[in-house]
Amino acid sequence: MSITKEEVRRIAHLARLELSDEQLAKAQHDFNEILGYVDQLTEVNVDGIEPMRGATDLVNQLRNDTVTRESGEDVRNKYISLAPEHTEEHIETISPFRDART
Repeated sequence: MSITKEEVRRIAHLARLELSDEQLAKAQHDFNEILGYVDQLTEVNVDGIEPMRGATDLVNQLRNDTVTRESGEDVRNKYISLAPEHTEEHIETISPFRDART
């Protein structure tokens, strides 16, 4: 499979690129090199090879969602009390939409 200059011109147009004739020829060459490599990959015998689910054999380490001694309301109250400005139930923050000069 190969790509024509017109196809490269169309791809460049879709990508909003203006290519000179020299750049167009180089892009055509590069695309054809890539497509040639992909054609080579289709010739590889993969019979008996299991598809990969990822690049590594790592598995997520999951843990139970258990209540610990310091949890729930105790933790919430602890972190609320550490905030510079807070009420009994909320941490007060500066609005990101407020004008910085006010």
